[in-house]
Amino acid sequence: MATEKERYCNGCDRIFSWGDWQEDTCPFCDTPLGERTDTPEGGVPLLDDTMSQEIPWPQGEREGQVCRASGYIDAQMIKAVLEGSGIPVMLHGGAKLGLTVGNLGAVPVYVPLSRVAEARQVLDNQPENS
Repeated sequence: MATEKERYCNGCDRIFSWGDWQEDTCPFCDTPLGERTDTPEGGVPLLDDTMSQEIPWPQGEREGQVCRASGYIDAQMIKAVLEGSGIPVMLHGGAKLGLTVGNLGAVPVYVPLSRVAEARQVLDNQPENS
């Protein structure tokens, strides 16, 4: 039985928490995942709500950037819109500061490469807040 520790992909250098991805291979490059050994005991996972949970990422498909959100909260809103359209989403895991905005707080939003055009169309059709 697998543990709930973070796991590391040697192929593409991504880090996955157990809640993000429970399979034994990386969803992006099919490389077997290894257990992370540099996370302090009781540490917070780096990727806890940055990948779609209910919508599976196509096995072996690379990611394409759809946009850059101005902060983590905006990124979560974009993620919700895309997931509502059935598109799996991955947010860049290093930008979980929450209240930081601008270039420092920018969060890249990724979807499967085959669905980038569809995701951009979904976002373009969202009503503007006035």
